[in-house]
Amino acid sequence: THLLRIIPQCKFVVKQEILFSVFYPVFLKARERQNGSNQEIDKFLVLTCLSVFTYLLRRVRIIDQFLEQKALDHITVMLKDKDAMKLCCSIMEIVIITQVWKNEQNPNENDKINKEIFHETSVDLPDFDLLLEEIRCSSAKFLSMVHCQGDKENLNRLSLSDSIVCTEDTLVFDSHLCYQHYIQLLASLTCLWRTLANLSLFSPQVRQTLQERTVTVIAHGLLGTTLQRASKSTVIRGEPLKDREG
Repeated sequence: THLLRIIPQCKFVVKQEILFSVFYPVFLKARERQNGSNQEIDKFLVLTCLSVFTYLLRRVRIIDQFLEQKALDHITVMLKDKDAMKLCCSIMEIVIITQVWKNEQNPNENDKINKEIFHETSVDLPDFDLLLEEIRCSSAKFLSMVHCQGDKENLNRLSLSDSIVCTEDTLVFDSHLCYQHYIQLLASLTCLWRTLANLSLFSPQVRQTLQERTVTVIAHGLLGTTLQRASKSTVIRGEPLKDREG
């Protein structure tokens, strides 16, 4: 708690030392324990460290060291964690923006050629590709769920044993678990797509990359489906009618 209070007043070198000698090791140990025991204290430590990362990852040198230590590998794994997703997306956003900026300052020959032809270069970063893949997978899960597509194996992969019945005015869920999974998928998609939107607003290169890939097609299909479903009332079998989702 004391460190959290004094960090804003610290010099760059001290902040760097606090990050990599205190919070990052604590994060690694808490993550290791969390995977084994899932205790609340470890969850609290992990989320606290992630929050500190979002604050301290503001200098290129710190981000470079963060990447050199493969710290982002731990962050990307946690994208599926509903409690940590928002913080992880913020960290990925900071790192990707910085990497795009660095590439702009030191373009390679392919970037120069692409800029001459297309006026903007594309983003060719493993971290960005990983974010896009997570968006594709989460979007596919949601679309498969609301369209009730796929065989039993597909439903098991989605952690669903029940289906959704879609009528003209109502979404009918066979169980409360199915409904909760639906809401969680919506929350995850919102977080992931917001991150991609922020990157697009910042970087013409990101916009160029999205035009070249299938992400925009996924976005159009997802938006149409989500708006259609959001306009319907939801019913869980055996429970009272729920209000329409906003």
